[in-house]
Amino acid sequence: VIVVGIVILNVVVAVLLDEFVESVARDREERLELKLQEKRQRERAYGSPLDPVLSQLSQFNTSKDLSDRIDKLFQAIDIDTNGYLTADDLRDGLRKMQFKPVVHLSEEDFDL
Repeated sequence: VIVVGIVILNVVVAVLLDEFVESVARDREERLELKLQEKRQRERAYGSPLDPVLSQLSQFNTSKDLSDRIDKLFQAIDIDTNGYLTADDLRDGLRKMQFKPVVHLSEEDFDL
């Protein structure tokens, strides 16, 4: 009788533990999905985070003018002047340029 009670107790604990682990995994997936949905809604409402930059670049007159604008933008963003942009360079450089509306880049914006 004692052995049967111990076995049943172990089975009950195992079932409860399994349910708990599955519940935590479902909750995590639901939170991630909710964050993704919120991000998509923000993107639909506000467009791309880089819309202010693209708006400025789209006002070119000639291909040379566009090239000059892109070069000036790159030089302004390449804070450490090493010839390439890191995520930090891009975030800090765009913040210093004071676009209206403000360009907000998150870590998720850099995920491919």
